[in-house]
Amino acid sequence: MASVPEHLNDFAPQREAFAPYNFIPLPEKAVPAEQVPLSQRVIVKAEPQPAEAQYLVRHDQYFADRHTGTISCTLKTETPLYVRCGLTEAEFEASIKEVELQQQSNEARTTPTKNKPDFFASPGQRAIIPGSSLRGLLRSLVEIVSHSKIDLVTRKNLFFRSVDKTNLGEHYRKRMTNQIRAGFLRLQRDGGVIEETTFYKIPISILEQHIRQRYTNYRRTKLPNERHQYQKIWVKPRNNHKIAEMSLSERQGDGWLPATLVITGDVPGKKHEYVLIQQIPQQTFRIENEQLQRFHDEDQLSQWQTQAFPQRNGFRERKGQLANGDPIFFIVDPYKPQQVSFFGRAGMFRLPYTNSPYDLIPLHLRTGGADAPLVDLTEAMFGFVHREATDDTPHITSYASRLRFSDAKLVDQEIAESQLWDTETTPPILASPKPTTFQHYLTQEATELKSLRHYGDDRTDTTIRGHKQYWHHGRFNAAERHDPEASADSTQSTQLRPVKAGVEFQFHVTFENLSDVELGALIYVLELAASPHYRLKLGMGKPYGFGSIAINYQIAITDRQVRYSRLFNQPNSNWLRAELDLVDEELLAKRQAFCEYILQQSGEQARGVSEFNLIPRIQQLLAMLEWDTARFEQTEPRPWAEVVRYLEIERKVSETWVVGDPVRAYDETVNEYRLRPVLPTPLRVINRRLVVPRKPEKPLQVNQTVSGTIVGRVNKQIWDVRLDNKKIVFAKVIGNSINPQHLNNGKRVAVRIISLEDDAVQEIRKIQ
Repeated sequence: MASVPEHLNDFAPQREAFAPYNFIPLPEKAVPAEQVPLSQRVIVKAEPQPAEAQYLVRHDQYFADRHTGTISCTLKTETPLYVRCGLTEAEFEASIKEVELQQQSNEARTTPTKNKPDFFASPGQRAIIPGSSLRGLLRSLVEIVSHSKIDLVTRKNLFFRSVDKTNLGEHYRKRMTNQIRAGFLRLQRDGGVIEETTFYKIPISILEQHIRQRYTNYRRTKLPNERHQYQKIWVKPRNNHKIAEMSLSERQGDGWLPATLVITGDVPGKKHEYVLIQQIPQQTFRIENEQLQRFHDEDQLSQWQTQAFPQRNGFRERKGQLANGDPIFFIVDPYKPQQVSFFGRAGMFRLPYTNSPYDLIPLHLRTGGADAPLVDLTEAMFGFVHREATDDTPHITSYASRLRFSDAKLVDQEIAESQLWDTETTPPILASPKPTTFQHYLTQEATELKSLRHYGDDRTDTTIRGHKQYWHHGRFNAAERHDPEASADSTQSTQLRPVKAGVEFQFHVTFENLSDVELGALIYVLELAASPHYRLKLGMGKPYGFGSIAINYQIAITDRQVRYSRLFNQPNSNWLRAELDLVDEELLAKRQAFCEYILQQSGEQARGVSEFNLIPRIQQLLAMLEWDTARFEQTEPRPWAEVVRYLEIERKVSETWVVGDPVRAYDETVNEYRLRPVLPTPLRVINRRLVVPRKPEKPLQVNQTVSGTIVGRVNKQIWDVRLDNKKIVFAKVIGNSINPQHLNNGKRVAVRIISLEDDAVQEIRKIQ
């Protein structure tokens, strides 16, 4: 089993990045679920029984040595909490029409989904937290603390374009330099082909003699003028792959050729555009349907592309998509010359990385990988759905959960509106995660630009950082998070009306047939949520401090035999529940059973870790969950609000706590991402060192030779030597093999153990 690369912990402060999130490192080993006795295993109609069955409990009966019952929880908001409400049928239909209108023009329209600030609710309820959200919260934390596998990671290859001085820039130039071709796209039912043609650069100086307005202004963005984009023109090429002359009217002979003008994005210092010659195709290249779909994915189509290429009366299926006959640029696969590697609308288009984030999960930490457990604790408890079979033998590809979560409802149904709802607000844009920021999302072993790891590196050199978590910000009210620059008709900003801090909800978790270890996993997470020192995160707006919560809980175990013995609880004739609350000693015993199981199965115990909370990755988790009011109010070494903010592309130089320096002395803003600062570990962020347990030393043996350092001299013949296990012994030279004059303080020597008595004099064998 390969070792998981570790993220560096110590580096120069000027190379540090800050973010409202951080990562809990991957485990060194994924821990399997407990083996289930044969009589309790799930039974499937397959022979032989799938290997997964040995870890999965059957659902059709209760077992006396397992636990069934209810966890009653009270959730309290520590900061404003927001879970978005769904749409009514009428609102949904209206949103569809709004999307259709957006696709047909560049006008920004806000859909009802974006414009509806209401909190999640159901008929007869003023505010509820859906059980699915609560389930996701606890599942993600159980996955971390139980050292489970990592599977819910995108398998799509991300895109990049870089011409900077990093190793990523070198990687991009290597793939693109002298490799770019051009042609016209011909769409087909199962993909498409590119009809290759010759392309040239046309100097801006020549173009501006005929076209005065290449761009139109749209919301502070310059878009290609639709009148001239893809316009047919006539050009006369030179021998250096550039155009010498152009004409908007038809020209014949004397080297004149018909061409299609391609206007790309407006960038400072731009010197040319492109033209593609309209001619008989030189050759054709196949584009697979999967490549077209990936090009059209929302994370690949930039906002600029959706604005620059509107739908326009059905010419495109939707904004930003490629249309039949569009001119495009492409490169071919170096190992399959007739297959397109990828393509784009500009000469320096974005390329897919060679690895997806999922590819950078070590094989032994994902389902189906070598040495990965068939079933982990999280899967055994929460279930799994439609998991891929890894070979031709029978497999269990789905399994129902043994946990059920109710919705969380207000404890006080009569709470006043003024005490329930915080101010309706529009926070800064809540965009999707940006894993392309590889200096944050991937493990780094160095911070120098030339040494940063990215998604194009070998899979043995880096991994994803781990489980993403968000920092707590401390208490605030929603109005403090309002973005004054948010536009009322922005398609990215979102309005919300959160629940105030201090509001209580109650919900229940019912569980069936859990072992001590499995119930202990839930208890461990819930104890963190109930502790005054920690808080969990739930709902939207986590990057800006929303959703910090506490949970108090009580566990009741049901005696199923008594429960089904009679209907009523005599003599008061209430329903017989046969429940008994777990006392503190029982909670502690089950929590301890879980901790000991993980310590042993993960190999951490063998590495010298004696306490669960001292496991290095658990130390990082606890750092992120801490609810530290002193930290929230800190001003040194920098205010906490500056530690947990996003870096900015245009940070004003006049602001304090700017990351990086301006490119030019007169620049008024700094792109804090430009030099790709690296996100440190959670413990490094809060200036706390990782507690590294020492592996127990093996006892010394007679005649064993060990290393040490001379730290003093007792007399002419005997020296004090500190062995590498920190023990100090007396040692002397026996015979004349070593000149005593060479034995100075700090000198490394090899010492032979002659006797194990404390006052025994050992032998200095040689100088290292």
